[in-house]
Amino acid sequence: MQQIDKITQESASAEQDDFITLRRATPADFNAVREVATLSRLSSFKHFMTEEEVEDEVTQYYSDNVLNGILSNPANVIFLAERGGKLLGYCSVLPKDRRGRPRLLQFYVRPETQRQGVGELLFERACSFLREAGIKEMYISTIGENTIGRRFYEKKGAQFIQEYDSIWDGKTHTIIVYKVFL
Repeated sequence: MQQIDKITQESASAEQDDFITLRRATPADFNAVREVATLSRLSSFKHFMTEEEVEDEVTQYYSDNVLNGILSNPANVIFLAERGGKLLGYCSVLPKDRRGRPRLLQFYVRPETQRQGVGELLFERACSFLREAGIKEMYISTIGENTIGRRFYEKKGAQFIQEYDSIWDGKTHTIIVYKVFL
């Protein structure tokens, strides 16, 4: 009988490890967020950014100061997707960005878990979070070379509204801005 109970407990634990859970980030999650940001960028941006450029960008845009700044506004949230205690992806949602617009920011999924529904869950959670706040639209900006991200957003119904050039460390990149109606 003890053997059966042990097997049942192990099966239940294994089943729980198969589920993707969503939760809000805390400062204790920042290192894991930086890891996913780095891995995802190294995979998705390798055709136009060096490893050093990726690491510099993550250092700049994912510092504790920047992430704490996002969370310091109680209206903002960073959602995490996890399975078995491992961070699979994340996104930051700001009901009002610097321009006063609702925005999906810093949205990445670990490369080996892409196309497994993780991004879909995070995107839908971000949309429902804003809808619950009475917001009817969301803006998304991404670098033009991010073909994986752009295809994802377009499949989700994001509408192109603008593009502009931005200079990062002396290199010009095209930024694509989308709008999603919630």
